[in-house]
Amino acid sequence: MEKINFKITTPEREVYYGEVDQATMPTLEGEITVLPNHLPIVSVLVPGEIRLIDGSDEIGMAVSGGFIEVRPGNSIVVLADTAERAEELDVTKIEKAKKKAE
Repeated sequence: MEKINFKITTPEREVYYGEVDQATMPTLEGEITVLPNHLPIVSVLVPGEIRLIDGSDEIGMAVSGGFIEVRPGNSIVVLADTAERAEELDVTKIEKAKKKAE
């Protein structure tokens, strides 16, 4: 089965780079799932969750917005304003930031 080269980068760092079976991302038009051999597209990434599937593994990431480019040759590049992998999220830190913002 073919794979997709997926890369997500923020201004600070490369959050993820690797091969996946599919990628589901939030866009202005709604959530899209990209499988191998998808048509090339460019779209706006909206705040939400990106889900990557690689075999039986699922990788989740929280994003605040940015741009998505699905390229020919099974490649996706995401330029995100901010992005955090699910295992990097600290609930206590998030709650403190929320209270400070309110």
